[in-house]
Amino acid sequence: MNKTVKNKMVLLTGGGPLPMILAHGLYECYGSFPILIEDKEPAKTMIKRRLKMLGYVETFGQLAFGILQKFIHKFSQSRKQELISTNNLKTEPPNNCEIIPVGSVNSDTCRSALQQLDPQLVVVIGTRMIGEETLDCVEAKFINYHAGINPSYRGMNGGYWALANNDAENFGITVHLVDKGVDTGSIIAVSQLSVPEGHNITTYPYIQVAAARDVLIQAVDIMLSGSFVSKKMDGRSQQWFHPTIWRYLWTGVRRQIW
Repeated sequence: MNKTVKNKMVLLTGGGPLPMILAHGLYECYGSFPILIEDKEPAKTMIKRRLKMLGYVETFGQLAFGILQKFIHKFSQSRKQELISTNNLKTEPPNNCEIIPVGSVNSDTCRSALQQLDPQLVVVIGTRMIGEETLDCVEAKFINYHAGINPSYRGMNGGYWALANNDAENFGITVHLVDKGVDTGSIIAVSQLSVPEGHNITTYPYIQVAAARDVLIQAVDIMLSGSFVSKKMDGRSQQWFHPTIWRYLWTGVRRQIW
C-alpha cells in the first residue's frame, strides 16, 4: 500500500547497497522522497579519531582487520547475491527519488538542503556522526536504522559482536531517535533475528537489512502519526568498533564465528 508522505520525509545516508535496500522499502510503501547522500568520511579523519579514543595498538589491529575484510567481502559475494535474490533486495537508488549530494551530514550544504525541504522526519542510514548544528537546523525528528540491538551493541558490527559474545539472542536491529551520542537515542522499534549458518561479518548486515524493511516502515509510521512511545531495552550499554585482526581470527578459529 502506497502512503503519501510528500514533503514529510527525507532520507539522509552515506549511500551504498545496504541503505538503498531500505530506501526501496520506504519508496514502495510511501512513494518518492528526497535522498541526501554524503561522501565517505576521509580515512585520515577516522584514524585520528580512533587513535585518540582507543590508542595505537587497538587502532592498528582494526586497520589490519580492514585489509582482511576486503578479502572476506570478495569471497562472500555469492552468499550476498543469494541473500539479495532470495529476499528480493534492490541495491540501487529508487529511480523516482531525487538524489542530492551534500558532501557531509555536518556541512552547510546539508543543512541548507534540509531547511529548504523542511521535512517532518529525517531517516538516517549509514552516515557519520551527526553534529548538534545539523540536528537543530530543522524542526524534524531524526531517526536512525542501526544494525544491532541497543544498548548492548551500539556502534559497528552489532550482529557480529552479539554472536562473538555468545549472545545470539541479541542478534537483531534497532530503529531509534538520533541524539548527540552513538546510538544512544530513545528506541522506537527493535527486532531480534535468527541467524542462518554459513555467514560472516560481511553478510550479517544483509540478513539484518532484509528484515529491517518492515521494522523501519513501522518506525516511520509511528513517528509521522505522533504515536511514539520509547521502548526500554535491558542490557549493558556498550559501543563497539571493528574487531582487531587477532581477535577476529581467534574467535573464528575457536568458535567458528567469522
